[in-house]
Amino acid sequence: TIDTPFSSVRKSDVRVSNDALAYPAAYAAPALHAAPAVAAYAAPAAYAAPAAYAAPALRAAPLGVAYSAAPAVAHLTFSGLGVNYGW
Repeated sequence: TIDTPFSSVRKSDVRVSNDALAYPAAYAAPALHAAPAVAAYAAPAAYAAPAAYAAPALRAAPLGVAYSAAPAVAHLTFSGLGVNYGW
């Protein structure tokens, strides 16, 4: 890069080497494993039915907001000049 008060020259040369060869995906041989011990599926000898479960029909609603005792000890007073907050 050459910068002068009258002109500037910027030159860049980007070369990419790409021989455009597409290589096929490598072949993966299938995994070899042992044959199953038995040819047929066997169910378990003892079977227990799943126990029934029922949720309670009614439940207590969660407490959304916990109020403090501030309204019992503090109050607002309205006057001609505005609102006064007192203890």
